[in-house]
Formats: sequence, structure tokens, C-alpha cells
Amino acid sequence: MNKRIDAMHKEKKFPHLCSICDYSCATKANLLNHMNVVHKGKKYTMKMHIDAVHEKKKPYKCSICGYSSTTRTSMKIHIHAVHEGKKPHKCSICDLRFAIKSALKRHFDTVHEGKKLHKCSICDYSFITKTSLKIHIDSVHEGKKPNRCSICDRRFARKEQLNRHVTSVHEGKKPNRCSICDRSFALKDQLKKHVNSLHEEKKYHKCSICDLSFSRTDQLKRHLNLVHEGKMHNGLKLVILKVHEGKKPNRCSICDQSFTRKDTMKRHVDSVHEGKKCHKCSICDRSFARKAHLDVHVNLIHDGKMHNG
Repeated sequence: MNKRIDAMHKEKKFPHLCSICDYSCATKANLLNHMNVVHKGKKYTMKMHIDAVHEKKKPYKCSICGYSSTTRTSMKIHIHAVHEGKKPHKCSICDLRFAIKSALKRHFDTVHEGKKLHKCSICDYSFITKTSLKIHIDSVHEGKKPNRCSICDRRFARKEQLNRHVTSVHEGKKPNRCSICDRSFALKDQLKKHVNSLHEEKKYHKCSICDLSFSRTDQLKRHLNLVHEGKMHNGLKLVILKVHEGKKPNRCSICDQSFTRKDTMKRHVDSVHEGKKCHKCSICDRSFARKAHLDVHVNLIHDGKMHNG
């Protein structure tokens, strides 16, 4: 029986890979069972299954950053990768490193082979994981964005998006500085993409139709849509509406001022009509409606760069 199972797994690799051995399976629950039974010598009980899969319980909490996980193994991987920087699995093509084999395989399949197996039944988007597809449907097609910023009321589909927004926009934290041009970024991934595309001009993403290469997947996708499929992305549509057709379809219900984009109209309502000033100066307690205005204030008043005019 075991030989038959081994043979089946050799024939077909499933998306969930064990980080310790070469076992793969179709679901996270099966992988958790495998880890507990094979590598930890535990019996995977019904209660463990219900707690982890259906009730989403995450009893293991990181003492450094507050991250929580369903298993001790996941927590160990998190600490090694995030806090200790241990990423032993290196991509042979682009030198990115990963904490576990399954993450490396997912990177290789999606970035270098372009595999996105989970397709949205409503639009043409495809995703690497079922979770990403579910988040897409919830946020884009059903408008579900449960994570709200307590400072500016912006909403996000995922908690990590909210945390990133608060850190970079409201707290102004950009600890990852480029050693070449001094630009700073909120995330290490953003810095790496910046260095690869701008300073090292690495272009891993090749067009399968015309052999042009691009630094980022979004650039490749935009190229495919515009050049090979004749589609216009939202940014280009907005430029055409605003500059060439003079159209501003989003009208303020209070003062009748019109805007090209909905988010610009919302910002207008928040700052002009509701008097919201979410961006506070940490030095003198003045508040501003927009971060750009706060930045100007800090540069002029607190850095001694006073305007002579």
C-alpha cells in the first residue's frame, strides 16, 4: 500500500509541499496531518483538524511581532525566515531565497513559468493560490474590505495591506534604504524590486510573443494588454478621460466639483467638506489633510528651509 502511495506521489506533485521531505499533497489539512504524524510522531486528531482548518485557531504567537500560526512548525519557520533571515532555498534563476521548499517551488512556478492555476469565474484574472482568488472575489467583485484604517477610514481586503498602509503612510516609516540612490521603502521586497529594475536592470519577465523582457510582472502584463491584446489599463483610461476627452465622471454631491477618480473625490470630501486632517506633525501637532502637505510643512518649518517669497 505504501509503495503504491509513494508511486502516486512521484507521478504527480501537488501544490502543498513538505518543507522537510519531498512529500506533497492537495490540501493544507493533509500537509498538517503529514507533518504531525511523520515528522513529529503525533496523531492528527479530529479536534486538531477542526481547530486549524474550520475554526482558524492560531495558538502559537510570535513574541517579537505578534504573528500567530496554527502549528509550532509554522512558527519556527516564521522566526527563522523573518527575524533571523534564514532562507536556505535559493532560486537558480534570479537568486531570490526562501525559508521553505514549497515557497521556492511556488515562486518558480508563478514567476519564471507563469503558472496561475486559480482562475476567477467573473473576470479574466488568475491567481497563484485559492486564498488569493478568494480575496480577489471578496474585495473586487463583492466589495468586502473588512480591515479599516482607524486614521483615514481607508479599507483593505487583507490585514497585512492595512498594516503596510499605516506604517508607510501615517507613520512615514521607510526603513529600507537604497545604498545607491538613497531612496527609502517600507518593505524589503520593494527595495529589492527597485534595485533589480532601476540599478541592475534585471529583466526576468519575458514576453512569450515578442521576446521583450521586463523588470516586473505588472510591466509585462501591461505590455501584453496594450501591445498584443489591445486592452487599456485603468491608468491609461483615466489619462484619456481627463486629458483628451475632458471627462470627470465623479461629481461631489455637496459642491458639484467633478473628479476623474473616485478616490480623489473621496479625499476632496474628507478634507474640504468634513475637515478631516489625518496626517499629524509629530513636532508641533499641526494636522494636514494630505501627507504631501505634511511633508512640505516639515521641510519648510522644522528643517529650516523657509520660503523667502
